[in-house]
Amino acid sequence: MESDSLETVLHSANKEKGSLVPVIGAGTSLNLGLPTWNELIIKLSNLAKVSMIDDGSPLAIFNHIQKCKDQLKNEQFNVFIRDNLSIEDLKTTLTHLALSTLEPNLIVTFNLDYAIENAFALLGKPIHPDQVICNDRLKYYSNDKYYNTKGTRLLKIHGSLNYPSTWVLTRKQYDQHYNLDNKNSVGYWLKETFLSNFTPLFIGTSLNDPELYSIRRFREQHSFNHGYAIISEREANQNGEMYKDLGIITIPFSKPDQIPEALFEIFEIVPPKGRLGKFETGYEMQLGRISHKLSSNKEEAEELFSIVNNAIDFHPTKVKLNPKSQRDGYHKNWFLDKFNSWLSNGNYDSLRILIGLLTYFPDIIDKILRKTFLDGNDTYRVLELIHETEDVVSINKIKRYISQTEMHGKLLGMTINSYRDLMSFQAQILGQHPAMEIPPRTSTVADLKISQFLLTNYQANRIKGVNCNSKRIYPYLITSNSFVKKDDCIAKSEDIRGDDTPVRNGLKSQVSKLLEDVNKTDSMGKIRWRIPTATEWLSVMKVNKTRWPWGDDDPKLNEHAHLTYYNIEKKEPKSIKNSCIEVGVFRHSGLDKEIFDLIGNVYEVVEADQKFVDYYNSKSDSKSDSKSDSKRQKIQYGTILLAGGSWSTSFQDSDNSDFYEITVPKQSREGKNIGVRLIQG
Repeated sequence: MESDSLETVLHSANKEKGSLVPVIGAGTSLNLGLPTWNELIIKLSNLAKVSMIDDGSPLAIFNHIQKCKDQLKNEQFNVFIRDNLSIEDLKTTLTHLALSTLEPNLIVTFNLDYAIENAFALLGKPIHPDQVICNDRLKYYSNDKYYNTKGTRLLKIHGSLNYPSTWVLTRKQYDQHYNLDNKNSVGYWLKETFLSNFTPLFIGTSLNDPELYSIRRFREQHSFNHGYAIISEREANQNGEMYKDLGIITIPFSKPDQIPEALFEIFEIVPPKGRLGKFETGYEMQLGRISHKLSSNKEEAEELFSIVNNAIDFHPTKVKLNPKSQRDGYHKNWFLDKFNSWLSNGNYDSLRILIGLLTYFPDIIDKILRKTFLDGNDTYRVLELIHETEDVVSINKIKRYISQTEMHGKLLGMTINSYRDLMSFQAQILGQHPAMEIPPRTSTVADLKISQFLLTNYQANRIKGVNCNSKRIYPYLITSNSFVKKDDCIAKSEDIRGDDTPVRNGLKSQVSKLLEDVNKTDSMGKIRWRIPTATEWLSVMKVNKTRWPWGDDDPKLNEHAHLTYYNIEKKEPKSIKNSCIEVGVFRHSGLDKEIFDLIGNVYEVVEADQKFVDYYNSKSDSKSDSKSDSKRQKIQYGTILLAGGSWSTSFQDSDNSDFYEITVPKQSREGKNIGVRLIQG
């Protein structure tokens, strides 16, 4: 960077704002989840089975893409590029939002993606196709037509994603495109029109990017006035002298959110604000095309409204050039303070609304993720809330942060495409998950403080003072040594699937021993923990007076419960896994409070209370055993029973049986599918 102070450089750029043209590079799109050049090349190389050879040329990337393209069919190559550079509608960044608020006469971009178009569309002023100029249409537009027309003209130098014929990605395309002697080429336009008449403001570019190679070539043969570049401090320190040689004045930033701040200073942009409206169903926030319900409560709605406006306000903390133009009300990043406060207080409903609004701006979500991850806060909960919005872009970002640490090897081959993937990711990579907490996390349902999750291996081993390095969030299982001699049985019963071998009383003694360990462990708090009674468990299961915790619909594979699903027509069972899986995969959304896996995965031990004993035994008098036609044996007060079914419980697509009906254990289970859910009291 030149010796001039940052304030002096900003002041100089501000004086030239009338001739400045934003030139946008790939760096502005990274927060949208798009790959870097290197990441894209690695994926393309794997697809085409071509080894990357860096010949040291600034155009090595274009040479390599040419080789990959030659190995693939055109459609295969085109689909790959579209899939990897696509962005969801209306998703953009604060940098793009600042540019769309500015509405300059011309924006130049090297990017194929639609981040700029999304920003304009989000604010309700979409760029018409006639305003977009790709390389093949350049020759039809004169200098005057570019700069003196109503509305923003968008020049996409390397093409537009939906039109492969406009792409400039291979060496052959690049050489044609930047032929300085061809009057119809972009290179000629850059030389004769753009660099000679306007002052470029480079944003998100680097001297290592192939896009700036043409500028460097042009500078060697011709002269242009000068330009500006908003670049990272690292880039400025490494290549400051080279920028100076090119006639480019650098405006360094230490954090990505300072890019829109620099644009604010240079162009004196007024950040957009949402509007709060009252409707019959409550209050809504409107920001351009975004309309989002906030709350039926005015005070809550106004607080949410203030937080979102604070998050999208790209005013600097302290404005350098125009001190009169300062932030309204709260300080910069106040929204992060509120976010963390709500996170600590468990205000998840408000957080869901907030994240639902902010996911239109992945760079804001990025700030939230960075803060929670780096501060060691409840990253799991934040990612879980993001996952509910199906914002895979934001979820996968945290993998990038971790890939830069010593844990990067653990990430190889890991994808996050489902809620179950997210759970594994949290426990294996981050080492944090609510089902690892001591004491267990609880919810109040049917007046009971019940654990949200089954007791896990990690928790049980913590209680016993034993290390647990694997399968930490798998359910703790009552083991086979619970079963003793057959003649010590306490009951005999039929079940939906399996034999009627009597249960052995060792099960009760093992549960008693576990509860003894739990209640003498200091880290479990000064609270008495126990297992639910049968009646209590049923009251939680039936709290909404529906057949299942999620409603009346029968369970579905990968959606409701980990069971064995049997299709009668195909005569084949389907299951996620032929054993138990991690806890917390299935949230029962029908319940008011968060409870996971009441149905399936592993049976839950419950204790027979007198009310249930009377109910069960009255049914025993009238119900015969399905195999022996003998009546079911009666149970006694205090009998250990099983509830909820397990992974081995079969559900047929035409089966109306209530397999969650509480049953008596059998020897055949051998402790491979029996777990524990604790309650307080």
